[in-house]
Amino acid sequence: MIVNQAHFILYSYRDIRDVLASNLRTFTTPPSIEFADSLIQTHEKWINVADLVVPYDRILNQKNTVIEELARRCEVGSVDASAIVEEINNLSYESEGERDDIHHKTNLFHSNHITDGSNGYWVNYLDKNLVEEIERKYRDWFEKYEYPI
Repeated sequence: MIVNQAHFILYSYRDIRDVLASNLRTFTTPPSIEFADSLIQTHEKWINVADLVVPYDRILNQKNTVIEELARRCEVGSVDASAIVEEINNLSYESEGERDDIHHKTNLFHSNHITDGSNGYWVNYLDKNLVEEIERKYRDWFEKYEYPI
């Protein structure tokens, strides 16, 4: 339904091991092969309908370029990417405005929104056996998106 109503779909993905670690840190969601399965299934659905796909590491490391590309693709004209990055960097759950126990109602940040975010930090959070199982099962996915295993 969302796809049929959308004018533009931006999709971002990251190493599923980092997603599992992030969910553990942020929401205390236990990592599991079932959660990894759902991440891969969701990824396959969205990447096939997205108008623009941006790997998460590009969002972290090439902020201005990503914003300029998004502005171009959305046909909004010239933008000051640096000013937008600065504004985004100032947003948080604690930003001025209404919030509930989980999210800021305007920017949608939650209280633990950014806990680390770097690539590969899953090493400190995930069980080695689970990681090996995920890497075995999704070897092709890791290789396709150039995540080391």
